[in-house]
Amino acid sequence: MDAQQIERLFIGKSFVFEDNEYFCTDVSVNSNAIVISTDKTSIRVAISEFTSFYNSISFGPKKQQNTSSQKKETKPIKKSEFKTTVGNLVKEKRTELGYTIAELGELAGIGKGASRTIGLLEKGESNFTIDTLELILTALNCSFEEIINPKQ
Repeated sequence: MDAQQIERLFIGKSFVFEDNEYFCTDVSVNSNAIVISTDKTSIRVAISEFTSFYNSISFGPKKQQNTSSQKKETKPIKKSEFKTTVGNLVKEKRTELGYTIAELGELAGIGKGASRTIGLLEKGESNFTIDTLELILTALNCSFEEIINPKQ
């Protein structure tokens, strides 16, 4: 991931790290570390630890704990709807983050044919592997649970 991609991921966005909510104002990248300047503090992450850091955060405001009266019922999707649901979720998240299909393929590290793979997946026409899906979801900071139990 290059400096511009990291900037696009963070600058102007809220994220939650170690149960604290931050708003990113700037990012600087050098050969040893990435420094994320936020409204509260600066977070320094060694280049070698960035993937682990990135996987430990969630973008958007901190979610409130559900009480029993607030809890929403989720309905698992049917097997026949799975590909379409996955495709819609991937396209929605990709668009929300401002990535092209090619940029997502590069971020996910899919390799040759990434644009075709992601294009077919978004249309619900791909017989993707779990490994490929995991790479794409990681690049989108999205979990398998969001696919298995979508909000209805």
